[in-house]
Amino acid sequence: MTRMSPIHHLLLSTLLTVSVAVVVAILAGVDIPRAGAAPPGGPGDRITVVLTSDREFNSAATWFDADNRMRSQVDVPLPWHDPQTKRWSGRLVYTGRVRDLRTDVLFQSSGSFAGCAIWINDRKVAEETSTGRYATVYCAD
Repeated sequence: MTRMSPIHHLLLSTLLTVSVAVVVAILAGVDIPRAGAAPPGGPGDRITVVLTSDREFNSAATWFDADNRMRSQVDVPLPWHDPQTKRWSGRLVYTGRVRDLRTDVLFQSSGSFAGCAIWINDRKVAEETSTGRYATVYCAD
């Protein structure tokens, strides 16, 4: 079994804490209305999540799947490299199966840049970036 360094343990603990806080807020019905906000995805909608980093392998990602179940992964590989920007990206695509589909995504880079974007069908509904050591970004529609 591989031991995590103290800094990675702290970062993973922080990511888990933030993820739990997001889920608690969602389950409690907390919603911040935004002017011109698009309605959430639903059954049959194609959801595309794009994660971007300056590293090929990254710390963690947490998202909601096609059935609104929270999923997470550590050691997140991003397979596509853009030589111009020197950034890596990966895509998660699924078809919604429930009403009021949650598309929240939390992503932590192993480097100093993290980005996420969410599309519902062909419409971009969210895009965020973050910089700094072990950059962490949160996207929601």
